[in-house]
Amino acid sequence: MFRAQAEISLPIVQILSIYFRPSLGFVAILPGEIASPFAAEIAERVVEPEIARRLEALKVLIVDDEHTMRKVTRSLLQVIGVRNIHEAHDGRSGLEAICTLTPDVVILDWEMPSPNGGQFMRTVRSPGSFPLPSVPIIMLTAYAERSRVVEAVRLGVNEFLVKPVSSKALLARLVSILCKPRRMVKKGDYYGPEPRKLSSYKPESDHDLSEIVVVN
Repeated sequence: MFRAQAEISLPIVQILSIYFRPSLGFVAILPGEIASPFAAEIAERVVEPEIARRLEALKVLIVDDEHTMRKVTRSLLQVIGVRNIHEAHDGRSGLEAICTLTPDVVILDWEMPSPNGGQFMRTVRSPGSFPLPSVPIIMLTAYAERSRVVEAVRLGVNEFLVKPVSSKALLARLVSILCKPRRMVKKGDYYGPEPRKLSSYKPESDHDLSEIVVVN
């Protein structure tokens, strides 16, 4: 692994580190305050140009009651080239934001108030009462128990990630949603993406977080 460092002249000097990984390309460590100016360059190096363009056009809604986690997720999205990012500080405002913003993807926390992630999913995946029941949703949670993954899948999530999460893992889930979308199906009480093998959700956390992103 090769490493290059450069100091950025800001009111408080911050460090930008870029790593080259043969399997991925150039990966950046970016403080949240300076992620945006470099996101396009990093995205072009990490992903194919067509995917980079689609990521840049993507509208993403982050629903999480923790400000720090919203900031981390925003920085990860910026690193991989996503520009149009919105935030909701709890489940209720998240549901309202889906209706008003019509996001392309929702990144959803599990443990939050009014309502929590499970209740949120039940509300969204109700085609008879919710206006946008098919919006793709990535569940992002600190809980990796198999029972939690099974419940999330049964509620209709498209992808499942465990905190801490890397930009590489998040990029893979977004590319899956963009390039391999699953059709929405209704089977009994279930409404959501066409089911696939549980093992494909890969809920384990990504231990390379320290090499991917740091947010002050």
